[in-house]
Amino acid sequence: MLKNYLLIAIRNLWRNKLYSAINIGGLALGLAVSMLIMLYVVHEYSYDHFHAHSRKIVRTVYRAKMGENVMQMNMLSMPFAPAVKQNSAHVEDFVRMRMSNRVVIKTGDDQKFYEEKFLFADPSVFTVFSFPLLKGNVQHVLNKPFSVVISEHTAHKYFGDKDPVGQTLTYDEKHLFEITGVVKDAPSNSTLTYDFIASLPSYDAIQKQEGPDYYASQNAKIGPGAYETYFLLKDGSDLALVQKAIPSIVTKEEGFGLQFQYVLDPLLNIHFGNNFGDSSNLQYVWIFMGVAVLILFLALFNYMSLSTARATKRAKEVGVRKVMGADRKRIAGQFYMESMLISLVSFVLGLVLLQFLKPVFLNTLQLKIDTDFLFSPLFILVLTGLLIVTILIAGSYPSLVLSGFSPIQALKGKVSMTGTAVRKGFIVFQFAVSMVLIAGSIFIQQQIAFIRNQKIGMNKEQVLMIPLDKEFKNNYIRFRNDIRQQAGVRSVAAAGSPLFSGGWNMIFTKTPDSQQNISLNFMVVDEQFLKTLEIDWAIPPSIESQISLNDKIIINQKAIAKLNLKGNPIGKRLEWDGTKEIAGVVKNFNFSSLKHEINDLALKVVKDTSQSLASQGGHLFVRVDPKANLPKTLAQIEHLYTTYQTKKPFEYQFLDDAFDKMYKSEHRLAAMMKAFTGVAIFIACLGLFGLIAFVAEMRTKEIGIRKVLGASVSSIVLLLCQDFIRLVVFAIILATPIAWYVTNQWLQEFAYRIEISWIVFALAGLGAIVLAVCTISIQAISAARVNPIKSLRTE
Repeated sequence: MLKNYLLIAIRNLWRNKLYSAINIGGLALGLAVSMLIMLYVVHEYSYDHFHAHSRKIVRTVYRAKMGENVMQMNMLSMPFAPAVKQNSAHVEDFVRMRMSNRVVIKTGDDQKFYEEKFLFADPSVFTVFSFPLLKGNVQHVLNKPFSVVISEHTAHKYFGDKDPVGQTLTYDEKHLFEITGVVKDAPSNSTLTYDFIASLPSYDAIQKQEGPDYYASQNAKIGPGAYETYFLLKDGSDLALVQKAIPSIVTKEEGFGLQFQYVLDPLLNIHFGNNFGDSSNLQYVWIFMGVAVLILFLALFNYMSLSTARATKRAKEVGVRKVMGADRKRIAGQFYMESMLISLVSFVLGLVLLQFLKPVFLNTLQLKIDTDFLFSPLFILVLTGLLIVTILIAGSYPSLVLSGFSPIQALKGKVSMTGTAVRKGFIVFQFAVSMVLIAGSIFIQQQIAFIRNQKIGMNKEQVLMIPLDKEFKNNYIRFRNDIRQQAGVRSVAAAGSPLFSGGWNMIFTKTPDSQQNISLNFMVVDEQFLKTLEIDWAIPPSIESQISLNDKIIINQKAIAKLNLKGNPIGKRLEWDGTKEIAGVVKNFNFSSLKHEINDLALKVVKDTSQSLASQGGHLFVRVDPKANLPKTLAQIEHLYTTYQTKKPFEYQFLDDAFDKMYKSEHRLAAMMKAFTGVAIFIACLGLFGLIAFVAEMRTKEIGIRKVLGASVSSIVLLLCQDFIRLVVFAIILATPIAWYVTNQWLQEFAYRIEISWIVFALAGLGAIVLAVCTISIQAISAARVNPIKSLRTE
């Protein structure tokens, strides 16, 4: 019987090639897009689950309250982890780690690269976490100072096919590391990433050499420090017990006299939770998952709509089968078999499309997903579930409708088109979804353009940020002066940290009048900083102060309220490395994301001729003349850099590019919305094309009679179109408030946002109508132009 069902299904597909192509093509495209999005979603939710002890690993977060401000960090002192383990029976092991700043690594044959993933860690990193060693012994690879394990990728990058074990690498031109092992590359769904894992005593030795006082201060007490700290618990449920025991280990004095607490954050929560960086936004993952479901349902509704629309074509077949003794269950089974066959063919084609579209998808969204993840049990399980859901939904409604025909009415040919109301509902749903996606895509693009063009209180265009490390100290002034003399350079300034990247420094001080504890964001800058970035004064310094702002404080308008200053703040003194005088107030400017209101800021000014900025490592800000030859100017600056710094490659970033990178998630959302809006519209139009083709076929004789009676082509086209256009208009009316609500909720994330304009909804609706009219007209015009004689002869 199954063989008979299968043969009938194949014959029906072959006999109706147009509808089979529309059904299979639309469903395959919908499945491929859903698979792509689910690949991303499942990958995001799978973060860190590959670790054998993933449910028992926690990270420690330190929170301290100072006045009304809460400071949060995940860096603890060296003795913190051993003390907790010693005093808590629920802790099995711990790992302390520290990611190095960008550093130059050099091999013996003088290959050198900037590296950003140089990690120092306890030897237990390989037993607590599941990062398998390919070469080397877990018990010994990180036992000695200045030993390092490198990743597969790094081994190939530096040594090709040679065995790297036993080779040496030079760290920061000073420290020699021996390679003791090779570790498998971290999976793309790992929160912890690395290219090098060095023994933790190596970091201690480097810090003792380069900053013994700083090292001693960071490790003198059990509390905040320089090391990210993870605990392996004996059981995941022990988290609360360990967290409760920590306050008895850390005294108030060891907590720097602040109100503080230690929070144990489960490893599996880090990616979506307290991630301290540019990780995935959970809200956007939910949006993408919603889009995947909507597109899948668009494709399924297309299939069900066309299948039930063609029900009258198979009414006699059903009638004969029922007269021959087939019950409704068997007939429903037959149609389910057909749906299953179409679903399987569509699913296979969807997998093929997935392989072709995946590189474009990942490149557009700037994502990395390991190829192996496609074959992981978790993603295969999701794909299997997707196939089962597709088969169950696709076959349900058509089989119920087609198996329900009365045999007598069917054999008499009196069965009319069934499920009309449901098909109308499908059309409304499809175009309502398309309308929401069109409007949402337009608003996202408008918001991103608004952010890019928003006046932020400084001029970020044509400004280069050039990082300088502390080894530049002796050449800093000459290098800066040489740049100033270059044609095409307007001005040069320096700051202790970059803008729009790398986080912010914070000081704890007291309000000058009420002596309340507060925190302030701060930067150390030189005297040319405000001029170079074209930041305006709100209250300029006095003439005497303008002569030299060295060792004085400039605050923004927001900081006046934070410091609770009354009247003119000029001349007030602030506790900051002693006491510093407030010399001026600048107008508020955005120094962080426009998702947030402008925050308080204090600028500590040092002399333009001071080497103090370069001594700790900082950034030069170079404003280039818009009329200058930019490639030539960059080449000149690079030549100057390599003249003074021969050991490290020249690097720079444009300030406006750094600004744009803060909205990485928004750019991903915009790219995905544009692509999948197009897919949704295509699927909706494909279904509409199939329906109008079938309606035209069913009304062939009516069209012929109307033409004989003098009806024009345009009147027949209007006749065929009007019902569908009404449905599209209704879908637009239904979708508009939904699109407004969704867009408004998304825009609430931004402190600076666009106004929602009705013009966008009007344009989106008009676009949907034009697409629908074009789709319908193609088939309607073709049907209206058929010779009426041929139409009237058709049986």
